[in-house]
Amino acid sequence: MNTVFSVLTGFLLCWIVIIPVFPQSVQSFDIVSFSLASTWKKEAQQDWLAYRVENPAQKTYARILLYPSLPSSGNLETDFQAEWNDLVLNQYKPTQIINESLTDYKDDWKAKLRVASFVHHQVNQAVILLMLTDGKSKMSFVFLTNTEEFQKDFEDFGSSFKFQPASIKSSNSISQPANQAAPPNPIPPSSTSNQSPIIKPSNSASSGSTQPNYGVSTFPTKFDDGWNSVPQEDWVEVTKVDTKVLLHYGRNFDDAMRQDVVGINWNALIPSRYRVIQRQNYSYSTMNFPFYYAEAEVTEIASGKTMYLGFLVVAVSGVAYVVEVQSPSKAQFTHVFPTVESIEKMRGYNKFGLSLRDLTGTWQSFSSSSISLYNVYTGGNAGMNYASINDQFTFEPSGKYSSKHVGASSSYGTTSHFNDQFSGNASVSHWEMALSNRKDGRTDAYHAHFEAVKGGKILHMTHKQWSGLTFTLIQSR
Repeated sequence: MNTVFSVLTGFLLCWIVIIPVFPQSVQSFDIVSFSLASTWKKEAQQDWLAYRVENPAQKTYARILLYPSLPSSGNLETDFQAEWNDLVLNQYKPTQIINESLTDYKDDWKAKLRVASFVHHQVNQAVILLMLTDGKSKMSFVFLTNTEEFQKDFEDFGSSFKFQPASIKSSNSISQPANQAAPPNPIPPSSTSNQSPIIKPSNSASSGSTQPNYGVSTFPTKFDDGWNSVPQEDWVEVTKVDTKVLLHYGRNFDDAMRQDVVGINWNALIPSRYRVIQRQNYSYSTMNFPFYYAEAEVTEIASGKTMYLGFLVVAVSGVAYVVEVQSPSKAQFTHVFPTVESIEKMRGYNKFGLSLRDLTGTWQSFSSSSISLYNVYTGGNAGMNYASINDQFTFEPSGKYSSKHVGASSSYGTTSHFNDQFSGNASVSHWEMALSNRKDGRTDAYHAHFEAVKGGKILHMTHKQWSGLTFTLIQSR
């Protein structure tokens, strides 16, 4: 890792004195134009922009990820920590912060940069977050590498920025200024990963596909680690080369099922599609093996093919979700899924991008909780504390939205209520949503996606700045 850290140290120093750049290909994204050597290949352009360079012989790589500009809070440290949490901490789980710097950049822009190490698939990696801000807008860049050989490219790129006014957007930018997407997988595409990185949907409606969409029109979701997800009537089908994973939609996890979790789900899903040659059962143990799990060699009835199955039941909040893995052999199965945990992670691939057509309508959620209080001396009932919240969003085909948030809570006999209502414009991209005119007139940005379920879909929204603010919504009309 020492060589990686040396390039990072050098990169930090390049921000103290801006290095002149020789003419290169000038490109633009959002509010910035920049220069980058032609050896860097554009990797993707959805709600973000990425460039990649690799040296296959040395198994080295580097990536540059550019994210759209966002309004600044006016506080540089607050802005930077929010970007660090969103773009680095939650994605790469860095193990150590190596260094950071704050310098004047150009004009009224300041540059803050932080360097950290992380490990991916037992390989040392380095991540750099660079945030530029003028106090009104902020724009972030993430650099990923496992080598020092691309140091000069990093330096030239970082010193080449030219900013346009925030009101002027490059033709390469997204149409929603307050949107950012989660970073892609940090390692080169030729490597294997079971992560759930950046997702690249294809719009089935625009492609002329006649395949049913089961409530989601933006599919397949193409993850950059090679997995592709497509919604089906009874499951989400996730495929990669010759391995297929079926994410069965949830079933009620009732008292009867608790008596034989694997057996009841197996009998409901397997006999009609497979002939079992040999099955290996595993005993659930809270301490030693906390999984409802089985494996089997089977023959698929429809095709006559022999294959190896993994069968995992995951219980979440009273719902049983089955993850079924189909592999051509046991050797291939254990290569792709070395642990049961790696199978469970496949549930994260039930993700589909937003479209205004799918979003149009009214979405609701309701939650409540309560706790009974007792006197510690007498044992007598001392009352109850409770809270309940109802959230409702309505999205119109024109891009307008309205929302209503009603709640009540009681604590030690005192009850309070709230009834907040907002309306404005909704800017929607595949993986993000920006809602204007929220509390105090601000624009709130959310990570967002659909989860496919039997007969419909669930809308998930997570506030980009306050990740604890989430909405899990079902469509009511």
